Amino acid sequence: MQLSNTAKATGDSFVRNILALTQKPGVISFAGGLPDPLLFPLTPISSTIKEILDEQSPNIFQYGPTAGYLPLREIIASQYNQKGYNTNAQNILITQGSQQGLDILCRALLNPNDNIVVEAPTYLAALQLFKASGANIYEVSLEEDGPNIDELKSIFKKHNIKFFYTTPTYQNPSGITCSGQKRKKIAQLAKENDVCIIEDNPYGALRYEGSEPYSYGVYWSEGTVVLGTASKIAAPDFRLGWLSAPSFLYEACARLKGAMDLQSSYFFQRVFYRLLENDSLRIHKKNLIRSYKQKRDLMVKEIEENFKGLLEVNIPKGGMFLWAKFTDGTDTMELFEKAVKEHVAYAPGSVFYASKGGENAMRLNFSHASLEKIKEGIKRLKRAHQS
Repeated sequence: MQLSNTAKATGDSFVRNILALTQKPGVISFAGGLPDPLLFPLTPISSTIKEILDEQSPNIFQYGPTAGYLPLREIIASQYNQKGYNTNAQNILITQGSQQGLDILCRALLNPNDNIVVEAPTYLAALQLFKASGANIYEVSLEEDGPNIDELKSIFKKHNIKFFYTTPTYQNPSGITCSGQKRKKIAQLAKENDVCIIEDNPYGALRYEGSEPYSYGVYWSEGTVVLGTASKIAAPDFRLGWLSAPSFLYEACARLKGAMDLQSSYFFQRVFYRLLENDSLRIHKKNLIRSYKQKRDLMVKEIEENFKGLLEVNIPKGGMFLWAKFTDGTDTMELFEKAVKEHVAYAPGSVFYASKGGENAMRLNFSHASLEKIKEGIKRLKRAHQS
């Protein structure tokens, strides 16, 4: 029997391999995008679950509407509206993490050989989805304040582009935040060329300094889809994400979601809603920001002291990752095997490009490891580089 073309196009997942590494005893992993498990809001989650169970609702574990729990959709829409992005609950679809939202959008928008644009570098699990969809992937390089406008303009002009996928806030993997000025220009450019913008924003809540510019949806609400997730501020295993889509796209996404899995967990939607409503997550977020900022600063310090200019670091104003480049041309894919022998792991830069690039770069996650393991892990990385 033959596999489908989609199955054949879905290559081995480096994300899956990264997560497997984190389970090996003795390995200090800077590879995955994992939150710190010691900071999960266990007490608020536990008390909220008990509260819901004590209510003894007969429908607590019953099927629910595909679109999701209405009070949760309303509170998400309200939070967007407070930031200037005009949406409502009828445009919010609850998904199995933001990854499912991206999968749904690929199914709703793409036919084989359609053209899309991604940032270079970009989120590797998104790249895997786009390749499996049979899309032709064009890349736009990143500058310090976001995508190169001239390159993007040229790509839009030469090719019939379906959508531009972007992580504009604390970008994964580079940590770059696209400026408000560029977002406005890109939104206008996309509108002129009838290009949908898919704005993935999993890290926006993890802001350590500065302010977050407006969403692309503020400038072009009719052509922008915004993806969000509960994984970074609550718990990944909730598997709750959402998309806010314009009306022309929303119904197609809802139908596809229903065909895929009928619904996301209504129980955990209720839990997440109450955590948002009673302010538990706002307080929890402050603890996350304080801890993650300390970890980010320590990792930067340890890299500077151990590598003394050999490893240049882009310091993000939020998020979970450092993007570092070797100035001596070290190939980080080759270095990876040596690093694993030293029981430390990272994500090589080349996996974040659709074509070539990032051979001397690496993505380092600072949120998961303890302060002590960050110190030890950077020392192990230095030993691997010197071996």
